[in-house]
Amino acid sequence: MAHYAYSCSVHRLRRILSKVTEDISRIRDAYKNSVDKNGINHKTSQDLSESLGKYLTVFYNLKSVLNEPRLLDLSNAFFTGTCSWLVHLASIQSKNEESISRIRKLPLLFEPNEQLSYIPELIVKNIIDYWKFLLRFNSVYFEVKQEKKTITNLKFSFCKVYGRYSQCVYRFYSGFYGR
Repeated sequence: MAHYAYSCSVHRLRRILSKVTEDISRIRDAYKNSVDKNGINHKTSQDLSESLGKYLTVFYNLKSVLNEPRLLDLSNAFFTGTCSWLVHLASIQSKNEESISRIRKLPLLFEPNEQLSYIPELIVKNIIDYWKFLLRFNSVYFEVKQEKKTITNLKFSFCKVYGRYSQCVYRFYSGFYGR
């Protein structure tokens, strides 16, 4: 339920931010062409300049909300916990096993636990979208975090565990690389 709520709220704002970024690029190109063709004082150039200003205001407002430090810290903790849980779930060999143990070797040498089939794709999609957002709009976030090594190791473990299984590979990589 938490991932669904996250998807409906924060993820929705990220989609809007991406759309606004594309629109800004399109309007900026049109403005540049209009200025080159008609001059800066032409009505079309002025209208495009005004429109660009409005879009930039929306962009900076959304970006400041989504890069608010406490939201990033809470999102990071949420997704770190989710990744840890999913890696643990993949690493247990029977559905009755309760103990949490360290993964000694990746990739896992056994078939995935059948409980993974009950995990909604939305959860993995949220994780991937969160990483894509950080790479695109706040790439320095992990550089200033104290637990950087732990987070990086967890991301690596998550990718290694879920990248191994053929049913996950296509969906995972197509989502991560935007195909």
